[in-house]
Amino acid sequence: MNTKNRSRIYALIAAICFASKAIMNFSPAVVAVMFVMDGSRSSLADIPFAFFTVVLFFLAITLVLQKPKAVFVAVIPCILYDIYCLVTDFCIGNFFWGVATSVFAAMVFSSISGKSDLKTIWFLPALFVLIASIVELSQFVFFLKYDLTFKYLSNYVLLFLAYFFAGLWLKSIVPPKAHSPSNRTSEQANTTAAQFKQYKDLLDSGAITEEEFQAKKKEKLGL
Repeated sequence: MNTKNRSRIYALIAAICFASKAIMNFSPAVVAVMFVMDGSRSSLADIPFAFFTVVLFFLAITLVLQKPKAVFVAVIPCILYDIYCLVTDFCIGNFFWGVATSVFAAMVFSSISGKSDLKTIWFLPALFVLIASIVELSQFVFFLKYDLTFKYLSNYVLLFLAYFFAGLWLKSIVPPKAHSPSNRTSEQANTTAAQFKQYKDLLDSGAITEEEFQAKKKEKLGL
């Protein structure tokens, strides 16, 4: 399987996971908005959650299209939602959710810039999601909220897989790091020097004549 097909599969799996997470949020989000609209709930605190659900659908679509710039645009509202959650309910779990989203946004921006550092850090968003999930699940278990543990477990798994495969997608679309001209010149010089030494050793051992040695030297120097 070539790189293009792999990147398409990674993006599709990530999109499916983000869309599945959005679908799971859809019903609660609709109910929350309806409560606000009919006056049953005076607070607008649920509006950002509904907005976040819509953004997840948009993020899934941009991944299917494999458009890094569009993905970056879709991730920015997710960061704003994480900031909102952190401000309204500061906790370690929300902190790591925000870190995961911010790192992913930075990675998408790096891929647009053509940087190849993603080859070694592509897994970081998924790692931070895993940390956030463990922290929140531990809190549920500690306070004996087993119903919430099973309720949110599927959400955490989906987000982990989404960021994991999104990271693989970014890794696969970034071109390999090209050698700079100075590096190539240095490598060529080292290779030529090594060949000269080899020819000198052959001359000293009598395997080649002085004329042959001079001819080889002129050939390598382009004379």
